[in-house]
Amino acid sequence: MASAEYAKTIVRKWFKEFAKSALFQELPVQYQQDARQIILLFAECMADFFEDPPLSWNGDDVFDCVVHLIPEKMIAEK
Repeated sequence: MASAEYAKTIVRKWFKEFAKSALFQELPVQYQQDARQIILLFAECMADFFEDPPLSWNGDDVFDCVVHLIPEKMIAEK
């Protein structure tokens, strides 16, 4: 079982590397500014709902998180 803080710690390390990449640099400035918060929200949702560490995340769970869980969480918080 992975805690949200553990998942965010791992994902922060990944983000640091991503932010140095050519793909990140090609993003519009606004996307670059928003990327960290969005990625950390994603990591928190993955850890909270699937309870797997980041290295165990799979495509099906990512799809469920992005398409279902995050939108539901955003609606519930309004």
